[in-house]
Amino acid sequence: MRESDRPGKAIEYLMLAGNVFLGLVVLELIVHGLVDYADATFLFQTQKKPVLALLCLLMTVFLLLVFSVCRRLTEDLTLQAARITSAVFLLPAFALQIYMLFYYRSSYLFDNAFVTGGASALAMDGQVAKEAVYYLSVYPNQNAYTVLTAVLWKLGTAAGISRAAMPLLLGCVNLIFLDTAAALFLLTVCAYKKQTPGSFVRILFLLLCNPFLYIGVSYYYTITLSMPFVMGILYLYVHFLRKKEKHPYVVLVILGLVVAFGYLLRATTMIPFIAVIACLLFFGRLQKRDLLAVFVAVLAIAGIGAANRQYIGLDTKDTAFPLTHWVMMSMTSPGSHNEADETYTASFPTAAEKKAADRERLMEKLQAMTAGDLLALAHAKVENTWGRGSNGYPVYLENCLRTDGLYPYLFGDHKDFVILYHQGYYLCLLLGIFYDLLRTVRKKQWDSYVFQLTFLGAVLFYLLWETGSQYSLPFLLVLQFLAGNGMEQWEASAVSDREKARKLQKITCVILLAGLFVFAAGNYHAFTGQAQEETHPVVMQLLANEELSIGKEELLQTFETAQPFDKVIFQWRNDDSSSDAVYEAVLASDTGVIAEEEITGAGQPYNGATMLSFPAVTPDGTQTYTLSIRKMSGKDEIRFVTYSMGYYDAYAGGTLTLGGQELTKDLLLSVSRTETRAYTTAKRYWAFTALFIAALAVLFVLAGRGERRRTE
Repeated sequence: MRESDRPGKAIEYLMLAGNVFLGLVVLELIVHGLVDYADATFLFQTQKKPVLALLCLLMTVFLLLVFSVCRRLTEDLTLQAARITSAVFLLPAFALQIYMLFYYRSSYLFDNAFVTGGASALAMDGQVAKEAVYYLSVYPNQNAYTVLTAVLWKLGTAAGISRAAMPLLLGCVNLIFLDTAAALFLLTVCAYKKQTPGSFVRILFLLLCNPFLYIGVSYYYTITLSMPFVMGILYLYVHFLRKKEKHPYVVLVILGLVVAFGYLLRATTMIPFIAVIACLLFFGRLQKRDLLAVFVAVLAIAGIGAANRQYIGLDTKDTAFPLTHWVMMSMTSPGSHNEADETYTASFPTAAEKKAADRERLMEKLQAMTAGDLLALAHAKVENTWGRGSNGYPVYLENCLRTDGLYPYLFGDHKDFVILYHQGYYLCLLLGIFYDLLRTVRKKQWDSYVFQLTFLGAVLFYLLWETGSQYSLPFLLVLQFLAGNGMEQWEASAVSDREKARKLQKITCVILLAGLFVFAAGNYHAFTGQAQEETHPVVMQLLANEELSIGKEELLQTFETAQPFDKVIFQWRNDDSSSDAVYEAVLASDTGVIAEEEITGAGQPYNGATMLSFPAVTPDGTQTYTLSIRKMSGKDEIRFVTYSMGYYDAYAGGTLTLGGQELTKDLLLSVSRTETRAYTTAKRYWAFTALFIAALAVLFVLAGRGERRRTE
């Protein structure tokens, strides 16, 4: 790389100190990451902590072995062979993305559900849905996201896309943003230094092994939408700004616009821009003309931000939470969102009172903490943000439209080994990053420093701010770059002794094979012999924000499924335990009644639920079922829990009607089946084991293939 200019001594010591700190953080994440994958619930229920750590270590070593063998096989690729190999990798990867998006299609939860619903009403009625007013008043930083969603909703409506299919349109846009970020990543890699055909294929292969590229295609949120802007900033720096020769003003204008749009979508997009400015300054390349990018960014942020506020039409002067709120809230371990602090800030009517109250509460928290408490909190916040390779996807993306096929292995009761893969892959990235940092500190080669500084800035930011396991995702490709760079550097240093590397790979295969046999033999009974009750979701509409009164009218909620089911659950609210209200719930298909239940208010709590249980129903293909609820008698009432948010359809597989009129809401509904069985069958258990044995055997054979070809 062209970072030949050395920074001043004082600056270099500061840079070294930052990298040493970041290296210690990464090293701690590697150690802790061996057991930080508790979403693999069955493994955590059946295995002791040392075994869990060993399993994760074996998965990590297995993946490192795959990447190492991949290097040996691709070292001598020609340009034409590299193009063919890249196409072979890309086509099934894109097909899997399409399959995940169009078939499983995760439904929105929490923030993206509020914004999508609020924006849908903004597009259709010219004003934010009343149900989303509080959210957007408290979090006006979501304005750009809201306006983008409203514009897409309008375009979709003009194109004739139905309300139920609109989230699919948003998912397609999310896929475009995600793949654009991946393309910018590859362009950045090529601009960073000249890549051989083989090295490009290896970097592409490492990227396509990242599970979030497939799991996250439905995650239409600022976390994914900001990713191309993060990579765009770094690409412009690597391709243009780090060069000594003059760069055109148009590059600075584009950089300013990329920064502005990225910041408006998610403020953390400013972190790589700060890293770019810092690198230009450290390496003596910052010129007055470069401030044009800052000017354009500030101007665009101010102009577009004002237009967004005007379009949304909410006065958030006194409702918006001050910056100190997130710092204050993050002072409670593990630093994530908590209802108590949100309710506290929201209880003060004016902006001045909110700021004063948050400062006071922040000081109270700090005064109650010792130095050890602060260190423990910092440790917890780092792990909460950067510790899990799954990035919290089992929570945020498991609410899918369909739950058959791959669903149990990606999101359901059998996701343990996919979660283990996530964590092993993430540890591979962390190991690559650690080597890149180690090389920088030892040799003082600052070629990848803009990426290291971006990562450091993100770590420091989330030491102060609200944390969450999904908040590291905007920087995922930054980590990918550092990891790929580190792995390439490590492999290059190991190539000097090819025979030793070949023997190490074969020994690793044998060790992994021995570990696999020991684990498979020792856990056969745990996986195949211990029957336990499992509840498999069939239909999920788990959002709720409104209670619906039905009077004398009949409430009908339809749903469709091709899977067997034996339970339907819905919720209701009962104001008075002496209520005389009586309702009837009936579940039916085209062929007749499946189950019915009487719901009485007398003696019932305020929060209640009705569960219809019946012998398993097995649909003949995809069939539609109807849950009807009607009042039988009584002057009092029971209200049924629904989710209503603008024109957003929380459950696209059915409709809710009241008195024959379709409503823009859905009943909170869970359809499931209960099965008592072992985790897996003996046949599947040994087939899965045999698959890994075959993979290790192939790796063992391939380990020396490149060496034999050279000998010949």
